[in-house]
Amino acid sequence: MCGGAIDGTHIPIIAPDQYHTDYFNRKGWYSVLLQGLVDHNFKFMDFDVGQPGKCHDSWVFQSSKLHLKLVNGTFYPRLTRAIEGQDIPVVILGDSAYTLSPFLMKPYPEGLATAEELRFNVRLSRAHILVEHAFGRLKGRWRCIMKRNDSHAKNIHVLVSACIVLHNFCETWKQENEDMHIRDEPQDDDPFEHQADHAQNIAEDGEQFRAALARYFTSHH
Repeated sequence: MCGGAIDGTHIPIIAPDQYHTDYFNRKGWYSVLLQGLVDHNFKFMDFDVGQPGKCHDSWVFQSSKLHLKLVNGTFYPRLTRAIEGQDIPVVILGDSAYTLSPFLMKPYPEGLATAEELRFNVRLSRAHILVEHAFGRLKGRWRCIMKRNDSHAKNIHVLVSACIVLHNFCETWKQENEDMHIRDEPQDDDPFEHQADHAQNIAEDGEQFRAALARYFTSHH
């Protein structure tokens, strides 16, 4: 029931003329964020580009059209599968920076995780790493978005969008080159991950779905 893996990556830019502090990220340079949802073939099914680099992946996701479609159940077909007593819908995979929900699975916190929960984390990590490889392949193909891009900030989204469309064509046609096999750096976890009061309510069904998947992976280990 895995529909794809989601993550964010920074696209380096020159400091914008206005609101430049918003674009100064935690890594110490100016950027815009690219959010990508990719499939098992490293192809982008959805992306959002242009939010200031100071924003966090979780905020970008919750502000995106993709999030609204997932909430409304209009992005994927309304399919479910009975797993360990739960009707699991099509879900996407995120890292610990995201908020757990019925349509997004994230790892269990490592510190207090049981053996069953750690096994779930391993399975999730093996699948989620595809999005990091997809970012690496994208930037390896189009070096203009791996190094600092001097285009005006308002034009960056056009440039990156074009690169993603061409990337998908290349993946479909199995076109590769020596420079594209790099792995994008994972983003830092959000220090304010649980700041929203409603996050716990949203996560209740997600907790049940995640627990059911963890039991399933243990029973089929």
